[in-house]
Amino acid sequence: VEAVRGSIAKFLNRKPELVKDEMHLKQLVSESFVLVELVIELQDIYEVRITQDEMPQLETVQSLIQLIVSKST
Repeated sequence: VEAVRGSIAKFLNRKPELVKDEMHLKQLVSESFVLVELVIELQDIYEVRITQDEMPQLETVQSLIQLIVSKST
């Protein structure tokens, strides 16, 4: 979980402790294409695939982390 948070923080050039579970992803990224780039980066790092159908579920940092963790185990 913390590794995924660290990857998100690194991509967004933020400190990991500033990337909180309850934060909405729209708070962290200004453009939707940046969110798509973040998801692509995480897919590559953790060797998982997130489908188009799963994208709308990704509202918060926690939901993104949980999806990555569930797919990587």
